[in-house]
Amino acid sequence: MAKENKVEELYAIATDPGSGAKKLSWAWGQTKSPRVRKAIASNPNSDSKILAMAARLYIKEVMNNPSLELINLFNEDKFVKEIYEAYMNPRKYTRYNAIHHSKEKYNISRAIIVSPNLRTYEPLGAVLSFVTQTEFTRELKDPVVKRNLQGIVKSNLDLINLPTAIFFMKCDLIDINDFESSLDKRMPGARSSNWVGKSTYCKFFTDLSESSATYETLLKFIYTANPSNIRDLSKWSRRMPTHRLMRC
Repeated sequence: MAKENKVEELYAIATDPGSGAKKLSWAWGQTKSPRVRKAIASNPNSDSKILAMAARLYIKEVMNNPSLELINLFNEDKFVKEIYEAYMNPRKYTRYNAIHHSKEKYNISRAIIVSPNLRTYEPLGAVLSFVTQTEFTRELKDPVVKRNLQGIVKSNLDLINLPTAIFFMKCDLIDINDFESSLDKRMPGARSSNWVGKSTYCKFFTDLSESSATYETLLKFIYTANPSNIRDLSKWSRRMPTHRLMRC
């Protein structure tokens, strides 16, 4: 009960418009409660140091903090300026490869992923290598973010290579029908862009064979992949019980 009371006290501080940056920073260090920390990330009195800490877990709250624009205008903090620019104009920010020269690749990537101004695939494709599947999936818990990314991905399947299509399917941005449609659009001459690591290929092929995928989907998947994957699969399948490949 005492612990609950402490969280409530800290939440009151976190949501109090009269709490200064120093007090909010103190409250942040007193708890790991997501409820309290999200409130601190959203409080207009949080300074750039607090926002930098908060962004690692609560990027959406930081980006929606009404003070972020003012901090960006009147503060020389490079972290704030970079994530603000990336969030406001993902396409412009990634066009000049700026992300590769930043120490904040992780937070910038997440700012772009959750940005309502993300409307084309190129910026999304540019930041995927800087976040894990777990981190990416966490941002998809926001239905607005997920709906936006689904629209972008589904309308650009012809631009997405096979490993990335697999990644999006695992993250539930596309389903088996979308995935099969993407296989239909792949040209055999573009196989080099469809290279998939052996372990990923074998595991995903197994998952497909045990899901609602049809035999036709499996054949298309094999046909689309890099030839070296097929050699690996033939070696792997000889060690695998036959019934597992036939469940489709």
